[in-house]
Amino acid sequence: MTAIAGAIATAVPAPYEHLPFGSGISLGGGLALFYACNAIMSLRYGQPPRAVLPWAVPTGTPQLAVLPRDIG
Repeated sequence: MTAIAGAIATAVPAPYEHLPFGSGISLGGGLALFYACNAIMSLRYGQPPRAVLPWAVPTGTPQLAVLPRDIG
């Protein structure tokens, strides 16, 4: 949550500018970790994988897909 908040705080003052390298990594990586932790906790507390995967894959995968774009 802190990584996401830091990246958003950097983006708010200049909404039409590209994020700096570190902020892009923080935003993409932070969102992916947030959704991964939610999926792991759901599985840990007894949700079957067939109930978790339909929302975990579409929410966590896009952040990982754009992360290399933020790096490059």
